[in-house]
Amino acid sequence: MITNFPAVSRDEDLACFAIWEHGRSKEAEILSDLEKHFEILGVFRVYWSKEHYNSNIARLYENPETNNPFYKYNRKIGRPPFSFIIVRDKSPVFTYMKTVSGAIEAVNKNIIDRKNEYRKWFDKPYQIHSSCNFSEFSSQSALILGMEVLEETLNGGNKGRTIELEKDLEGAGGWQNWQELFDILNYSSHYLLLQGASLLSDRERIKRLDILCNSFQTFASIANVQQDLARPFSGTVNVSDQAYPINIRFTGDGYYPAPWEMDMLNRRVLEHGAYVPCAEDLFFSLLYHFTIHEKNISEHNFKTLSDLSNALSFDWFPSRRNWDYKGIGGVLSGYMQAKKYYYEKPMDREVSINTEVVKHLPKLVDIGLSATAQRKKKWKSAMKKMKHQLRSQFRKSK
Repeated sequence: MITNFPAVSRDEDLACFAIWEHGRSKEAEILSDLEKHFEILGVFRVYWSKEHYNSNIARLYENPETNNPFYKYNRKIGRPPFSFIIVRDKSPVFTYMKTVSGAIEAVNKNIIDRKNEYRKWFDKPYQIHSSCNFSEFSSQSALILGMEVLEETLNGGNKGRTIELEKDLEGAGGWQNWQELFDILNYSSHYLLLQGASLLSDRERIKRLDILCNSFQTFASIANVQQDLARPFSGTVNVSDQAYPINIRFTGDGYYPAPWEMDMLNRRVLEHGAYVPCAEDLFFSLLYHFTIHEKNISEHNFKTLSDLSNALSFDWFPSRRNWDYKGIGGVLSGYMQAKKYYYEKPMDREVSINTEVVKHLPKLVDIGLSATAQRKKKWKSAMKKMKHQLRSQFRKSK
């Protein structure tokens, strides 16, 4: 089974094409032309059910409204079946191009050129779809084919024949178990579980998922998250007929400093069948979370940090008796300064902020200030706070 997110190769590329209902009149010509330019690894005729038709479209095009009619793409896709083709390009030309959506994306020019050429063959627009890059290929091909069929195809086992598939996107009716979900995510999404591998040691005890990824909508569409449209980075995911709450944190959202979020994703490790932070990131990210996003640290959370610190030989980690926010703020500040991380305010307004710790952390607004200027700034802040407290006391006394 494919379990690792593959590195993009400069020597060859994988891509997928879809021929929608009104494009299939020229399917033979398209396949003939594809064969001239690429190695065709598999051709599939895919039938979607009426029940999940709309949701399939929304997820494929990364739209959060999976429960509402998705007319924009419904009209161009038409009725099933559609043809789905996997190709290998042995001489890719990687560049940046402006796509139909207006985004300027990293793409394989050879794939985009063929798609644009085929689209000229029809009066109706957009009758041919293709992935733009490997990231799109990995998510779309895994969702449409499933991991077993995709692996067999990439290994050359489905060449030279058209295979009929009566199936919706993976996870369309919910996931049978956690491993089925993580098998798809491990191939298709750059993510990690913020709680770490301990969450997965006994999957029956999972109550909630906290995810970090590079794109919350891509992750949500792959995992079939029923998103809260007011807060689309949260929702529920259905596993074994049970809905589990999920929070999707993503690079640039301020939940952690953006460079730290990117570093965590780059340093992630695979444990118990899912990606988690490396040991260093797990300890410091939990320390940050428990002391900044929560007002008080629980005994359970302190024990988690204490156990991790012992495993990492952090003999400087304080005992429960010596725990105080100024000291912990200093620990986090020292770590963040060494890594060149700066505190960022979370964009999710429902995330708590413990100012007693935050005030000790390095901030971008302090860059360029001398040590004297920073002390003066802190003094002014303390005086302002004292004046506010005195006014409050005066009002109460009246």
